[in-house]
Amino acid sequence: MKLGDVFVFGVDLVLFTYFTQIALNTTSMTIRIVACFAMTAEIFFMRQHLKMMKIISNRRED
Repeated sequence: MKLGDVFVFGVDLVLFTYFTQIALNTTSMTIRIVACFAMTAEIFFMRQHLKMMKIISNRRED
């Protein structure tokens, strides 16, 4: 895993934590829905990045 990959995954994790805190600390239902959508998007981005890293590492082994 390259340093850039670790950085991107770390940023995604920080953003997920940030959006979680926003969703938990607000009383506005609209903000909660938007924060939940953002958390879902961050989970998607983290999974896609992990899949991409796995594919790249498999190509290097071949």
